[in-house]
Amino acid sequence: MASSQPPTATPIPNDVLLKPTGNNIDMAWEWNHMKDLNNKKSVTCNFCGHISTGGITKAKKHQMGVTRDVSACKEIPADIKQHIMDVFMKKKSDRDTIYGDLHGCFGDAEAEMQEIADLMANKQLVAESTRAAKRTKSTKGPMDLIYQKAQRQSSINDAIDKEARARTVQFIARFFYKCRIPFNVVRDRSFSKMMDVVANYGPNLKLPTYHELRVPLLQKEVELTKEMMKPHIIERAISGCSIMSDAWTDRKGRTLINFMVNCPLGTMFVKSVDASGYMKTGDKLAELLDCFICEIGEENVVQVVTNNGSNYVLAGKYLEARRRHIFWTPCAAYCVDLMLEDIGKLERVKRAIQRGSSLVSFIYNHTMTLNTMRKFTKKTELVRAGVTRFATNFLTLQRLHDQKGALRKMFTSDEWMNSNAAKDAKGKRAFDI
Repeated sequence: MASSQPPTATPIPNDVLLKPTGNNIDMAWEWNHMKDLNNKKSVTCNFCGHISTGGITKAKKHQMGVTRDVSACKEIPADIKQHIMDVFMKKKSDRDTIYGDLHGCFGDAEAEMQEIADLMANKQLVAESTRAAKRTKSTKGPMDLIYQKAQRQSSINDAIDKEARARTVQFIARFFYKCRIPFNVVRDRSFSKMMDVVANYGPNLKLPTYHELRVPLLQKEVELTKEMMKPHIIERAISGCSIMSDAWTDRKGRTLINFMVNCPLGTMFVKSVDASGYMKTGDKLAELLDCFICEIGEENVVQVVTNNGSNYVLAGKYLEARRRHIFWTPCAAYCVDLMLEDIGKLERVKRAIQRGSSLVSFIYNHTMTLNTMRKFTKKTELVRAGVTRFATNFLTLQRLHDQKGALRKMFTSDEWMNSNAAKDAKGKRAFDI
C-alpha cells in the first residue's frame, strides 16, 4: 500500500476553485471543486472536468474508478489515485472497528444465511443417503450395520434441521424486535400464509421495494378487498341493511365519523368523514347521513343507527320525515351508558362510586401499595375508572367486590401495617374503605 501522505501536485491552482469551507471537509475536495457554492451535489473533477451529480462521494468513486455506476477518471495521476484509495480504505477499516462488536452481537447476515443454506444442503445429502440405505436393505430381519447407519443418518438429519430452524427463526424474531411489531401478529393467518409462500418460492426472491408497497401493491390489495366485499353488497340488496355511524376525536382534535353497513353477512366499514365543521348541527348531520344513504342505495336501507345526542336526534327526525320507510334507531350501548350515568347520580350509588374510585386511585398512585396489592390478588388488576364512560365506574365496583377478600387481607397484613403508606392520612382513609 502506498504512503498515506497526500501528493502535493495539483493540475489547477486551488485558490481559483470553489470549494466548501469549515470543519470536517472531505480530503477529496483537494482534487475537486464546485461550479456553484449553493449546489454541493454537483462536483467537478480537477483533472478531467467530469461533473458528478452525487456529491463528493460520487466524485471520489469517479477518481478511484472502482464502481461500474460511475465512469473512471483517465487523467488522474497514479499516486493521487492511490492516496484517495488508501484514505478511503482506512476510513472503512476504522468504521468496521467501531461497529465490529455490534455486528458481532447480531452476526454477519450474509454469512449466517450462507451457513443456513449449507445446513439445508447437508440435510438434503443426508436424506438422499438415508433413502439409498433403505433401498439397499429392504427385507425385515435383525438390525444390521446398514439399518444402524440409516438410523444414525436420520438423527443427523434431525439435528441439522433443528439447527437450521433455530438460525432462521432468529432472523424472523430480530425483525419483530427491531421494527417493534406486536408478537400476536404471528397468530394471524396472513403471517403463516406469507411464510408458506416465501418458503415455496425458494431462494433468490426479489423483495418488494418501498414504492411497490406504497403504491401498486397497496392498490391491488384495495381492489382485492373490494372484491371480497361484493357478497355483502349483493346481500344487502336482498335482505336490506342498517347504516351505523360512530363519531370519535383523533389526536389532532378533529371530529371524525366512521360509517359502517351491517347486513346478515356481517358489518362492513365503508368510509370515514371529517365532520369537525358541522358535528354539532343537526341539519348538517342529516345532510351527511342522507348523502351516505344515497351512496348505499335508499332501497337497501332499513334503519340508521346513531347515538342519541340532541344533534343526532334532530338528524334522525329529518331523515324519517324525508324518507318514510327508513327508521332512526338510537345506539343501545349509548343508551345503557346514559342509564348508568343516571343511576350513578343516586346518593348511595354515587357515594360507593366515589369511595371505590378513591381507593383504586390511592393504590395505583403508590408503587409499594400497588406491588403489595398485586401479590395478594395474584396479579389481578383493578379496573381504573374512566372519564367519559360511566360503565367503567360500575366495572370498578364489580372488580373491587370480586377482590374484596384479597384486599382485606392486604390491608390487615404486617406488610401494610409496617409501611409508610399506612401512616399517611390517605392511607388511613383507604384502610377505612
